[in-house]
Amino acid sequence: MSRLIDYYEINDSLQALGAELIVILNPKPYQKNEIEHRIKYERYPFWCVLDTTFSFQKNNPHIPDNPMLHSFLIDEYGKVLVVGDPTRNSKIQEMVFDIIKESGTDPVKHRKLSRILE
Repeated sequence: MSRLIDYYEINDSLQALGAELIVILNPKPYQKNEIEHRIKYERYPFWCVLDTTFSFQKNNPHIPDNPMLHSFLIDEYGKVLVVGDPTRNSKIQEMVFDIIKESGTDPVKHRKLSRILE
């Protein structure tokens, strides 16, 4: 949860390019109430999805356990284009923005950067 602040700047850049950030949160049982409270009252400027049943992970068993690989850029068809955390790796961030810029302003080609936080 504390890492969400790192995504504010990236979110602003994504929105300027017509893309969106979606964060899927998989809290441990003891974190659930705190996270629900934060989502409700802190008003993050991007989508935060609370997945308390871990259905995203269950439906995507191929996603590795390494948290550095829990950020990815997907295209309009759900195909993964980039894997890596753009808040911790400037080369990943550059790749993400280059791909989004290449897609132009066509709404069908807008990309989503998804981040899974545990």
